Amino acid sequence: MAKEVGVKIIEGKTCLSTGFLADAFGVTKKTVNQWEKKGCPKISHGYWYLPDVLKWRDEANRQMPEDVDIETMPITYQKVFYETQLKKAQTENADLKNAIARGDYLLKSDAIAELERYFIIFKRSALGLVSKIGVDIAPYVDEVEARRVENKIRETINDALEQFAENGICKET
Repeated sequence: MAKEVGVKIIEGKTCLSTGFLADAFGVTKKTVNQWEKKGCPKISHGYWYLPDVLKWRDEANRQMPEDVDIETMPITYQKVFYETQLKKAQTENADLKNAIARGDYLLKSDAIAELERYFIIFKRSALGLVSKIGVDIAPYVDEVEARRVENKIRETINDALEQFAENGICKET
């Protein structure tokens, strides 16, 4: 018995055989052939382009009126509906796994640690600016006035930092 070839390039598209497509959706070859009769697009005899099939199934589900109760539908329609929902969820899961593998997402703990480091440096820099301003204005005003300005700036920066974050949570002003 000859082994069926499951994948073939047709018109520059990677297509699946009826058997492979049936396996991918967890249905029988007969079910796939019934889809063809209902309008499912096919590239050539026995070969299907998966994105076209998924689009067809998605459109078939979208054509369903919003007020239709899935539970009252015939079991074959329920099966197609839930299979499509499963495939969508599996696709979303695979997309998420790929995005994580590409590094599109960070661990929450890493992001929090990096933000904490950033804000510690920011706070030190802002408070260091107070002393620099005090030194810069000292030649133009007496020492008491320079200290008073320095303290006023320090209070303003501390107030701003307290308003920005309270108990680790950003606070709106």
